[in-house]
Amino acid sequence: MLSSNGNEDRGIIIASSQLNIFGNDFGSGAYIITAANNGADGILVSAGFLASPFGTGKFVLENNTTGLNFINGAGAVIRGGLSVQNNGTGVLADGADTLTLVSIPPNPSVVENNGTNVDLKFGTRATFEEVTIGGTITCDATVLIRGSTVCP
Repeated sequence: MLSSNGNEDRGIIIASSQLNIFGNDFGSGAYIITAANNGADGILVSAGFLASPFGTGKFVLENNTTGLNFINGAGAVIRGGLSVQNNGTGVLADGADTLTLVSIPPNPSVVENNGTNVDLKFGTRATFEEVTIGGTITCDATVLIRGSTVCP
């Protein structure tokens, strides 16, 4: 378990590196990452990568200015376990590389109850499969998106 809560600025920064969750202890609570009540981003990924490809991680991002922020070619593969709620912006990607966000039945993913739930900009490529996105999603004309959720 990793928590970064109540900071004046960002909670967690992944810069030019990776955070990988590879495990088989699904449901044990061993792989929970919480970033809440931070003054800026819950998690900022800059020129780095965030991976939880086997559905064993759980990311809880709440009450931040931005829940999950990807910049400078950052990317992610998160299969299940993403809970992004009550932030100014839920998921922001500006100049990101490839984002793959998937929901799975035993460990669902939700991005809801944020000011803007998903905001994709400047060449970001994204795949959303069965992720519950409640409400607002915005994309500029340079974004490529596919899956069960697309830009309006």
